[in-house]
Amino acid sequence: MPVFDAQGRVVAALSVGTLAERLREDRLPNVVAMLRGEAEALGAKLNPFDVALRYPSRSLSTMAG
Repeated sequence: MPVFDAQGRVVAALSVGTLAERLREDRLPNVVAMLRGEAEALGAKLNPFDVALRYPSRSLSTMAG
């Protein structure tokens, strides 16, 4: 599920890892709804002035050092 910033850009994504047998057709809509809700809540909390959102590759390179 994409996480959007205030300008509508995708800045992250959420996913679920599970066994196919556990994610039956009747559960899938609930899981999607939960992911969507969490992605929207996370996106609303993002700081638009955070440089890491504008230049994510720069932020990652500083973490490796």
